[in-house]
Amino acid sequence: VLGWIAFQDNSVGASDRDYDDEFVDVLRSYKRNVEKLRRQVGLSSVVETSVVGEEGKVWFLTPVEDTWLALFVEKTASVDQLASRLLAPVRGAPQE
Repeated sequence: VLGWIAFQDNSVGASDRDYDDEFVDVLRSYKRNVEKLRRQVGLSSVVETSVVGEEGKVWFLTPVEDTWLALFVEKTASVDQLASRLLAPVRGAPQE
C-alpha cells in the first residue's frame, strides 16, 4: 500500500498523511457516483471498486456500512490477498 485514506460517511477519519482537499473531494465524488450506480442497477451493496492505470491502482473498499477506504497501491499488487488480509478482522474470517 502506497497510501490510504479511511472515511466514515464522507468525513476523513484517518490517513497515512495529509492529502489535498481537492483530491479528497474527488474521492468523495467518486464514492457518491458509485452509490448512485449501485442503486440504479439494484445492487444491495458495493464491496470494492477500483481505478487502474499504468502507474498503479486506486482501490476502494467498503468493509462495513458508511465506512470506506481509498487505498493507493502498485499496479502489480494482489487486491485479493490484500482484501483478505485487511478485511478478515472486520468480517471475523480467519486470516491467510
